[in-house]
Amino acid sequence: KQQPFAKWLIDNDYCNGKYVIWMGMRKDESRARGTKYGGWNEDIEITLQDFSTEYRNKVFANIKVRLPIVDFLEKEVFDELTEANAPINPL
Repeated sequence: KQQPFAKWLIDNDYCNGKYVIWMGMRKDESRARGTKYGGWNEDIEITLQDFSTEYRNKVFANIKVRLPIVDFLEKEVFDELTEANAPINPL
């Protein structure tokens, strides 16, 4: 998943420092994510280069990453979607 995304970022000029990527990962999705993001909250912003070893290239140092729902429980995610009247993907 990450290699095609990295290529897409480069090909579409998203590595210029003007963008922030908001990812939907949550601590309660798995034990590994709970460990990796244990000290994170929605206010933390890092670079994509620091986020994953897949983005070691210096070109990714200008892209910021945030995890706005990192502290949400699954129920909270669906409560927010329901309140916003957002369509739910059946997968």
